[in-house]
Amino acid sequence: MSSRSGGVKAALIVAVGTICGYFAVNELAAIRGVSVFDPTQLFVLGDLTIDSRIPYLPWTVMIYKWYGTYFLLPVLFYPKTVAGVRELFGLYTGMISLAFICYALFLLFPVEMTLRVDVIPEGSSPFFHEMNRVIHSIDRPFNTWPSMHVALPGLATMVMGGWLKGRFGKALIYGCWIAMSISTLTTKQHFLWDVLTGGLLAGIYWRCLLRKSLSEVEGKPDRVITG
Repeated sequence: MSSRSGGVKAALIVAVGTICGYFAVNELAAIRGVSVFDPTQLFVLGDLTIDSRIPYLPWTVMIYKWYGTYFLLPVLFYPKTVAGVRELFGLYTGMISLAFICYALFLLFPVEMTLRVDVIPEGSSPFFHEMNRVIHSIDRPFNTWPSMHVALPGLATMVMGGWLKGRFGKALIYGCWIAMSISTLTTKQHFLWDVLTGGLLAGIYWRCLLRKSLSEVEGKPDRVITG
């Protein structure tokens, strides 16, 4: 088996496994129906919350759907060396770890998403609104914070940022992650609190755990691999 095909299989296993875990926890949270606090009250501007000021933009569901690509993109960008393979699988291990941290917080401190929109905004496409409606019908309005949609791709982005050499490539992948994070707000899938804590979780895990372990891998003897 080539390292690339092994990476693709690992990516698919991690993607399917973490998504299945998400929906299992999501169902449990919905059955309990408990919401421990209201994140909208953490960020207030004037007489309105910032979350309520963020517009519902149905078309941004197309950006929201980039989520799945963050499991496969690392297979394209990892260094084609023995150390690179170790780093790739270290990333996937980290994504699994982040997912379980999110599951625990979903269950211990559940919050219900209360901002979903049923009315199509004026001038918006019914097609994109229907795509959002389908997502909302599958994804119960729980499992809000920290946003897995931000945390897991965020960790992948930080690792890939270390692999890429050019400034343009780094700016592009970080820009795409930021755009997708914003789309979780404009599709009304997440609160601002969820996005901030998802990004913070990814940053802490990267800085305190994963970056150190990847540095140790890079310090070991290495060789180029094919396939």
